[in-house]
Amino acid sequence: MVRVRDQGIGWSRPQPGARRKFVVNHARFLMLPDVPLPNLASQTLAQTMQRLRQDWTTVYGHPVLVAETFVDPTRFAGTS
Repeated sequence: MVRVRDQGIGWSRPQPGARRKFVVNHARFLMLPDVPLPNLASQTLAQTMQRLRQDWTTVYGHPVLVAETFVDPTRFAGTS
């Protein structure tokens, strides 16, 4: 799965190791289906990404280039 990500980004074989610090894994994000607010998941993810960019640059001194989320398709649809 990670090799597919690296190919999709366009990284050559030696690049992923050197650029891994620019990739952030968004490990947990759950929106309960009974919350009746349209586009809540999309708005929340957008705000989270804005904050992540700022915080990551402040703490680590470089930007985030890729944020990824792995979904277990046997349990979740992976849509928001």
